[in-house]
Amino acid sequence: MYCKDCKHRKAVKKMDELPSAICVNDKYIAESVGQKDTGDMMIYQYAEGGAFYVGDRFGCVHFKKQVNYD
Repeated sequence: MYCKDCKHRKAVKKMDELPSAICVNDKYIAESVGQKDTGDMMIYQYAEGGAFYVGDRFGCVHFKKQVNYD
């Protein structure tokens, strides 16, 4: 279960040597605003709207298979 197959992966313009996708799962990184259920979240004290660049082979507990209707 890797990011390359996950529906939460969003392609972005490649910057320098960073991967060309970010994780857009709303539970993946969040600013601390008093969330109650944080057991599967990454809480950042001040996120400033940031995101994580994710490589093809990164994996996490929020994986959901992409659906392709080609």
